[in-house]
Amino acid sequence: MAAGTRRKITGSFGGNGSSDAFQSAGGFNLSVSGTYAGTISIERSFDEGVTYFTVSTLTANAEVQKRVDEVEVGVLYRLTMASYSSGTATYRMSS
Repeated sequence: MAAGTRRKITGSFGGNGSSDAFQSAGGFNLSVSGTYAGTISIERSFDEGVTYFTVSTLTANAEVQKRVDEVEVGVLYRLTMASYSSGTATYRMSS
């Protein structure tokens, strides 16, 4: 399956890095949980993943369960962990 066409992406951060890209017309559900020290950015791309822009950030141990609405077709989202120092953050994006 091509990047950005999955209906669900799950994973975890145990260091700095980015999730796979996720695309969903009409929006998606986002879940982040865990005990971690670092910053997770919710990012989106309007150019098929060439450039990503930060939508919002979560700081250490932040947990989120929310719906992210997107009206434009073809927009890709991903999560990026930066400034990681310890723990594990688990994530799920689904439509």
